[in-house]
Amino acid sequence: MTPEQKESIMMLRADGLGYKAIAIRLSISVNSVKSFCQRQKVCHSKKDELQCELCGETFEVESRTNNKRFCSKECRMKWWNRNKRNIRRASQVEHSCQHCQKKFKAYIHEGRKFCSHQCYIKERFW
Repeated sequence: MTPEQKESIMMLRADGLGYKAIAIRLSISVNSVKSFCQRQKVCHSKKDELQCELCGETFEVESRTNNKRFCSKECRMKWWNRNKRNIRRASQVEHSCQHCQKKFKAYIHEGRKFCSHQCYIKERFW
């Protein structure tokens, strides 16, 4: 691989082209491009800019797969504390406590049998 090809690979990779597109443009093998990029640590990071749902500040995320909505932990906690009504409670069902028969809500697959820790202790040890 010539120094000109190496320089071209660096520039094309910085422009966002993939290994295959670079290989076709420079008429070299895809594996040569891939191994050169890995040795030189030339990565094309797919960063997206999103806007925080609370403060409106823009922030970068690596990819859309992690579904970030907030710029920081503080913004996330503030938003959820203000919007508790937005929590999906559809997956909760009403159960009956095995000790006191009091009705309580819990998630479907949680496997809860008691409404509180006190009822659990009373049922188990008394």
